[in-house]
Amino acid sequence: MLVSIRRGGAVGLAMIVAAVLSLAIGRVSRADPVADAFRSIPWQQGPTKGEMGSYATIDVPEGFIFSGPEGAQKFLELNQNPPNPATIGVLLPVNEAESWVVYFDYHDSGHVKDDERDSIDAAELLATLKAGNEAGNSERRRRGWETLEVLDWVVPPGYEATTNRLAWGVRLRTGKGQDVANYDVRVLGRTGVVSVTLACDPAEVVSLVPRLQQLLGGFEFKQGQRYAEWRPGDKMAAYGLTGLIAGGATVAALKGGWLAKLAAVFAKAGKAIVIFFLAIAGGLWRLVTGQKGGARSR
Repeated sequence: MLVSIRRGGAVGLAMIVAAVLSLAIGRVSRADPVADAFRSIPWQQGPTKGEMGSYATIDVPEGFIFSGPEGAQKFLELNQNPPNPATIGVLLPVNEAESWVVYFDYHDSGHVKDDERDSIDAAELLATLKAGNEAGNSERRRRGWETLEVLDWVVPPGYEATTNRLAWGVRLRTGKGQDVANYDVRVLGRTGVVSVTLACDPAEVVSLVPRLQQLLGGFEFKQGQRYAEWRPGDKMAAYGLTGLIAGGATVAALKGGWLAKLAAVFAKAGKAIVIFFLAIAGGLWRLVTGQKGGARSR
């Protein structure tokens, strides 16, 4: 899903990051339960190569720490999020002035064709998101949540054929007039997609995009999982790049059963985490019904 803020209700991302930093330099008492929880996470300190199970690796630069699938599950729980089997890595800076995290999720969605790479219609896609947001607002009103307005692209959707990376960013406005931003990255593999989620203060999204792009320069699928290694007979996705932007990866998460746990996330993390999910609700409907603006069947 969109860039979301995975903050724990009682702990909070900033507090967790502070605990990590203190732990790294030995300032946390061994009796501190948060510190104990972090000690149980197998952190790798950069520079090193982070392993994301059998799927991918990432170069972890100096000044960052990383943990793979096992540690990522523990980190999610510590940050008061339910375990998510799709999450295969977590990366964060150790600079105590920064409090942001990057999550990597693998969706076994099938091979996504990139033949739409030269025909992505940003204007039409934005209209699709706005139309879908109206349906999302109905659900938000029913739940007593703030309505949301989709404003414009922060970063227009674009695809890099050399890296098989699709990225886009959307600016939104809450019913109280607060502007927030989401930034999404999808890296296409042989028979699946890695979604990259930047968890941060929404006000920092735009300034952190170049940092995230630089970090992703060190990401790569493992041999046998690369996009170019697709072979006839491999699993195919039911949507292309347009559908991926409109909500394809979320559909893949739904098939994996993860969205069934979202109610618990909403209750603990507050409204910010669901902003973009509900904004694309109409996009998902168009995706599964085959209406204009959704993905095309393969």
